[in-house]
Amino acid sequence: HKITTEEVRQAQTRLEAALLMRNEDISEHADMNAIEVLRYGKVRSKNALVKAIRAVTAKEIQNYAAKIFATKPTVSCLGPVTYMMDYETILNALKG
Repeated sequence: HKITTEEVRQAQTRLEAALLMRNEDISEHADMNAIEVLRYGKVRSKNALVKAIRAVTAKEIQNYAAKIFATKPTVSCLGPVTYMMDYETILNALKG
């Protein structure tokens, strides 16, 4: 499935809204700031985050997805595996 520019715009809008809503909750805001410091060594501004979100293109997403799905996934299970699907069933489900 080829990702359209419209799908990217919709996802960007949802992500931007989620980002702004997280800032309303002090615990979420603190968590987000901690992750920023751990990953980037600083807290990026909301404007910088929105700019980064808007810079993502459909082509970049396609390229990244191709890289991710180029190899077979690793599957793990936590707890009893009685009802876990077998590996081939999981692979087929991921193929669509």
